[in-house]
Amino acid sequence: RELSIRIVDQASMSSRVRLASRWRTEDGSDFGRDGQRAALPHVIRSGERVDAVVPVNAFVAPGRYRLTIDLVEEDVTWFEWRGIPPPFLAVEVVPR
Repeated sequence: RELSIRIVDQASMSSRVRLASRWRTEDGSDFGRDGQRAALPHVIRSGERVDAVVPVNAFVAPGRYRLTIDLVEEDVTWFEWRGIPPPFLAVEVVPR
């Protein structure tokens, strides 16, 4: 599956920035399940809006979760850790 998202940048990003999904518990606690990453369509400049797609796979047990979509500068930091709260979706994973 894929999820479409619009990114609005307030400052230029480096070419090492990726879009990523992260699975969390229903209350938002992190339990270390990063999802897949996706390259941005190009280096995003300050003030630019870009539509991007991130692949999403439920590699978690059935249950209720938060799926957050964050930006990560590889080998540096998550944007959330810089004080930028990521958007999230409430998701129920069901067995196939």
